[in-house]
Formats: sequence, structure tokens, C-alpha cells
Amino acid sequence: MSPIQFLDQFLSMAFNGERDAALALVHPDAQIIPSRPAPSDTIPLYGKLTGPTGMRQLFTLLGALLKPEQFVITTRFTDGRHVAFSGYLKHISVQTDKAFESDWALIARIDEGLLTYYHFYEDTAALEAALMNDTH
Repeated sequence: MSPIQFLDQFLSMAFNGERDAALALVHPDAQIIPSRPAPSDTIPLYGKLTGPTGMRQLFTLLGALLKPEQFVITTRFTDGRHVAFSGYLKHISVQTDKAFESDWALIARIDEGLLTYYHFYEDTAALEAALMNDTH
């Protein structure tokens, strides 16, 4: 399976409720950066996670914070080990009911059939605006 096919399969499993199958594709020491690498007291999607436990935490956080509406992949390419995807997303904040819309990019690395690096890039200002109450 090519790295592009691997990442397509991983995302499909993650979005279609096959999370345990997706987690089986994550290396125990995988580095996971859901958005910004520096942690935040107010935005739980910021910070670094590790391995299948970290990816499970990411899946749980996403479900608690955002209702997915659109997740479109427009670009896929690889150098044989690293994979880059990009596209557009629209989600709704569970807490505020505000829309979060953003172009996005995902950089991943696949080693020996496992995901070893996952860094998702998105418009963090738009994410914060959607997640935060107007009182902040």
C-alpha cells in the first residue's frame, strides 16, 4: 500500500467510526500534533500527543468539541515516506454552535506500515473563535 493509500485509509476509518482499526495503524511512539504544538489551557486541541493512546485522546476531543460538516481533500502527494494532504473543512462547535471553517494541511510519516508522525495545520484563529464563548 502506498503512503497516500495508507493515509486515505486511516482518515476513512477515523471518520467512519472504525477508530479501533485506525488506532491499530498508529505506532506506539508516534508523534501527534493536532494543531499547535504548544499546549493551551483554553484550547484542548493544542499540544503534543503520543501513540495510539494520544490518537484516541484526539478522536475523543474532536468528538467533544466539534461536529463535522465538511472535510474535503483537494491535494495528496508523497515522497515515499512522508505524506502531505490539504483541503477545506467546516465543523460546528458543540459548545458555542459557531462554524469553524478553514483550509487545512496534514503532514504525516509512515514507517514500516505504521503512522509515526501526524501534524495537522489549520486556521487556529478561526478555531479559537469558534470554540470560545464571546465572554473571552
